[in-house]
Amino acid sequence: MRTRQLTALGAIAVLVLALVVSGCNLVPQLIEPTEPAVTPTPVTPVDPAPVMAPEEELEARLAAQLGVGPEQIELTGVEAVQWPDACLGVPIEDELCAQVITPGYRAMAVVDGELYEVRSDAAFDRIELLPGAIPRARTYLAGSLGVEEETVRLVSFEAVEWPDACLGVEEEGVMCAQVITPGFRIVFEVAGESYQVHTDQAGDAIAIASDLVTPPEEDDYVAVEVPQAALRFEIPATWAQLEGEWAWVREPEDDHKVGLNWAELQPPEELEAVLLPQPSQTLESEELETPLGPGREYLVEVYGPAVEGEQAPVVAFERHVLVLVSQNGTRWGYGFYASAPTQDALAILEPTLTHMVITASLEPIPAPPAPEPEAALRAGVAQRLGVVPEAVELTALEPVQWPDACLGLAEEDELCAQVITPGYRATAVVNDRRYEVRSDEAVNRVELVPAAVARARAVLARSLGVAEDEIELVRVEAVEWPDACLGVQEEGRMCLQVITPGYRIVFEVAGQQHRVHTDRTGDAVAIAP
Repeated sequence: MRTRQLTALGAIAVLVLALVVSGCNLVPQLIEPTEPAVTPTPVTPVDPAPVMAPEEELEARLAAQLGVGPEQIELTGVEAVQWPDACLGVPIEDELCAQVITPGYRAMAVVDGELYEVRSDAAFDRIELLPGAIPRARTYLAGSLGVEEETVRLVSFEAVEWPDACLGVEEEGVMCAQVITPGFRIVFEVAGESYQVHTDQAGDAIAIASDLVTPPEEDDYVAVEVPQAALRFEIPATWAQLEGEWAWVREPEDDHKVGLNWAELQPPEELEAVLLPQPSQTLESEELETPLGPGREYLVEVYGPAVEGEQAPVVAFERHVLVLVSQNGTRWGYGFYASAPTQDALAILEPTLTHMVITASLEPIPAPPAPEPEAALRAGVAQRLGVVPEAVELTALEPVQWPDACLGLAEEDELCAQVITPGYRATAVVNDRRYEVRSDEAVNRVELVPAAVARARAVLARSLGVAEDEIELVRVEAVEWPDACLGVQEEGRMCLQVITPGYRIVFEVAGQQHRVHTDRTGDAVAIAP
C-alpha cells in the first residue's frame, strides 16, 4: 500500500515539475525581424570617357564652330599659351575684355585652303580665328625690328583692297603693278611704339608702312598761341609752321599737315558750312567732348577740280574736329584738322590731332570797349540822315531809363520787350533841323524824334497845366494833313485847303492819352479833341 502511495506521489511531483517548466515557456518572446535574403546582381564595370588631347579637342570644337567635318581641318603647331586678356588678345570693337591672364592654346589651321591662326581658352569655350596673314606679318615685323615675336602685340586689323601690288607702300625706284590687291592693314605695338603692316590676303606679300611715325612723347610738344582766336594748344616741337597759315608739317614740302581754322559765325551760318573744306564728302561723323565744349569729329574726302566728262579726283583725306563756342553774345567756330593724301597716312596724323584738341584752352575774348556815348550817338545820327558825323551838332546829352526796348518809340505792329532799358537822350541839329535823339546804353539802336515832338509836348504841358517830364511819348507817325489846320476843325476858323506834311503824336499823362497834330517843323501845333 505504501509503495503505491509513493509511486503516486512521485507521479504527481513529476507532473508538477512539468507544469512549472511549461509555465516558464508561456512568457511572450520578442523576435527580431529578419530581411529576406538578397542575391547580389553582378555589375559590369564602365570605362571612363577617354580624355581628348588638346589637338583633338581644338579640332573638334573648331569644326563644330565652322560647321565642317574635322577631316576638313588641318591643324598644326598646337601650343599652350597665356593670353593677356579674356578676349585672347584679339581686339574686337566695342567689346570689353577682362584684363586677366587667360590660359589657352594657339595653333595654325588650314580650312578649305585658307590659312588661319586659331586661338582658344583652356576649356575651348571661346575660339577666335585670325587671318593667316597676321602671324606672318608678326614674324616679318619681329625680324625687321630684331625682337622676339612674343613682344609684338596685335592692336587692330582690317580687310582692305590695296590700289596696287605694292600694298599702298611706295618705294623710290620700285615699279608697282596697278592692280587691286585684297589684303589686310594690321597695326602692332612693340615697346609702346605702333607699327602698321600691309599684307596681301595670304600674307605672302608684306610691307611695313614707310611713313609710319611714333607719336612724340609729351615733352616733345610745345605750346602755340593764336592771339586772333584767343586759343592755345600744343603741337610737336620739331614740326614747322607753314607760312601764312596756322598749320604745321613734319618736314618741308610735306603734304601731311595739321592745323587750325576759326571763324565768327553770323546767323544762320553753321559750323560745317563754314569750316569743312569744299568740295568734299563726309565719310564719318560722331559727337565727342573737348576741353572747349561739345564738338563733332568728321572724316571727309576732299576733291580736286573735275575734268569734263570725268569724276573729280580725290586729292586728300582730312579729319576735322569742330567746336562751337559762344562768348559775349558772339558765336565762334573752331576747327582742328589733319590732312594727308591717303587714309593710311591720315591715320598716322591722328594722335597729333588728338593731342592738339585735348590741350586746347580758350582765353576769354574781351568784349569790345563801349564807345563814348557822344561819339557813338553822333555817328548813329549821321548814318540815319546820310551825312558825315561832323555835320551833326549834339547837345543836352543825358542818361535816361526808357520804358521798353523800343526806347518808347514803338512802330505800328512792332513788338517791344516791356523792360526798363538804360540809354541816352540828346538834341541833335543837322542842316538847321532839330531832332531828339534816343539810344540804348550800347548805342546799338538810335532813333530820331522830330523836333516837332518836343514843341508838341510843351504846348500840351501848358494846356494841361503839368510839367513836361510828366508827359510820356507813346507814338509818333508822319502824316500829310488835308489842310493848314492839321485836320483839327475849330468853329469859326477858316483853314487853307493845302496838303501839310506833319506828325500825329500820342502822349500819355496820368494814364490818359492825348493826340497832338503838328506840321513838319512843329511851328504849327493843334491838340485834337
